Amino acid sequence: MMEQPASKWILGRSRQCDVVVDALGVETTHCELSRDNESWSISPIDGSVGIRQSDQEPIQWFSKRRSVSATDSLWLTKDLKFPWPVESDAKASLTVGRAIDSDIVMPSTRVSGRHALLIVGHHGTWVLRDHESRNGLFIDEDLQQRVAAVMLLPGRNVFFGSERITANELVAKAKLACGAIMPPAQPAQQPLPPIDSTLTQIRLKARQPKSIAKPIITVLSAIIPSIVAFAIWWVWMRPIPNPQPMEPPIAHERAQSTLIASEAVPLVVEPTPVEPVVKRSDPGDAMYWVVVRHNDSGNYFRLGSAVGVSADTLLTTASVVTSIDQMAADGYSDPSIAHVATGQISQIVSHQVFPEFVKRTQAATAMIAQYESLVKKIGDDAN
Repeated sequence: MMEQPASKWILGRSRQCDVVVDALGVETTHCELSRDNESWSISPIDGSVGIRQSDQEPIQWFSKRRSVSATDSLWLTKDLKFPWPVESDAKASLTVGRAIDSDIVMPSTRVSGRHALLIVGHHGTWVLRDHESRNGLFIDEDLQQRVAAVMLLPGRNVFFGSERITANELVAKAKLACGAIMPPAQPAQQPLPPIDSTLTQIRLKARQPKSIAKPIITVLSAIIPSIVAFAIWWVWMRPIPNPQPMEPPIAHERAQSTLIASEAVPLVVEPTPVEPVVKRSDPGDAMYWVVVRHNDSGNYFRLGSAVGVSADTLLTTASVVTSIDQMAADGYSDPSIAHVATGQISQIVSHQVFPEFVKRTQAATAMIAQYESLVKKIGDDAN
């Protein structure tokens, strides 16, 4: 196996550093992170670096080279964690750019298709690294000195060329994107048993059925698939009559807008006073993510997408809406929508499923339960 070449990254306040950390207490050239094959080490230069073995123990500061790992609790100052700057061994890495398949989309002509890479450390640090973009990455208003990478700090600005965005906005977009990459997303449902003739034969063979059951098995093997096929057609393929007009949602104290789901779901949202990065498009043409917030971590996780169909109504799928209630039992709250282009988040205050969809779902569930009961009875009679 070929060994990886050694690499190093200088961290400090200087704009010439590989990773700029413009924070109080950080030296001009603070330290060096280096990699030799699969081993990592930190060498302090003008500053000290600390490591904490556990939350109950104090930070131990060192001024000589020391072996480390990406998961160690490392510190540049007593108030600032060490920003892990390399996608290798990081918790996650996200692409940032104008391209629509970027993890974080910035729809501006001043932003390159793949402008930067956002590296998420294991201890909640965020490092933005230029990806050989045409217009560069800056942290100063005068846009005179490009930087190779920068640690995102609260309240600071970063510039994709001349396109400004605050670190807070970028981190908020990244948290939404992380929900798509490493979600607990909606709870996994238990798979239904295979619906074909082999199910009956396998179960009875395992129980050594008597020969008297063979004619019954042959008949069921021919009939049951037809029953199941009819159930599937009834629930998902039969034309649905036009639903009756729904009563308007109860008036709210403040301005509201409504989300609907395809076969299912009106959701009502209350806009939050968040300024979008770019001018918001007509809600009837906008794309949104439906998200929930994890109560412990505070991160948002994506359940699915929705599209605006009027000024106060969005369309999504029934499974997305029903998942909102399921996720609430698993430690998630604040169901919201997030505008795909701007990252603006609005809270959902109510949702509803069309009765026709509920009726067909219940009918299909009852038919499947009847089928399983019949198979079990045949197996019991054969023993």
